[in-house]
Amino acid sequence: MRLIFLFVGKTRNGLRQAEIDDYLQRLRRYLPVERRELKEMKPGSREDPRQFCRRQAPQLIQAMNRDDVFKIVLTERGKTFTTHGFAEFFSRQLESGRSGMSFLVGGPYGLADEVLEQADVRLSLSPLTFTHEMARVLLLEQLYRALTIIRGEPYHY
Repeated sequence: MRLIFLFVGKTRNGLRQAEIDDYLQRLRRYLPVERRELKEMKPGSREDPRQFCRRQAPQLIQAMNRDDVFKIVLTERGKTFTTHGFAEFFSRQLESGRSGMSFLVGGPYGLADEVLEQADVRLSLSPLTFTHEMARVLLLEQLYRALTIIRGEPYHY
C-alpha cells in the first residue's frame, strides 16, 4: 500500500520541515510514500475564512480524487482514536487490498464541508487545535508509531 500526503502549502518552519522529512524517511522503510504540497491560495482582503475555504475547495477535491485510494481528511470534527485503536484501524486498512491511502491536511483556515464530504474517514488528532504544520508532524509520527505497533517493534513502549 502506498501512502499519499496532501499538504496545503509549504512548510515554512525549518524545525517542522526537518521533523516531517525524518518521519517520511522512517515511513519509507515500511511503505512507499508520496508527499504533495498543494498550492496555498490566499484569502481576499474582505473574504471571511468560510468563503475562502469554499473557494479553495475545488482545487483540494480535485487533488484528493486524483487517485483511487482510501481518503482520510484531518479535521477537528473528526474521529479520534487511542494510539492502539489507530494502529488497529491502520492495520485493517493495510489489509484491505486497496492500492493506497491519502491524508489531506488543510491550511491555516481549515477545510470546507465540500472537501470533508469527499473523505472516507474524517480524522481528528486531538480535541486541541494545532497549527497545520504541527498537525503534519503529529500525523506522520502517529502513522510511524502505528506501523511499529503493528510489527511489534519497540518504538511504542
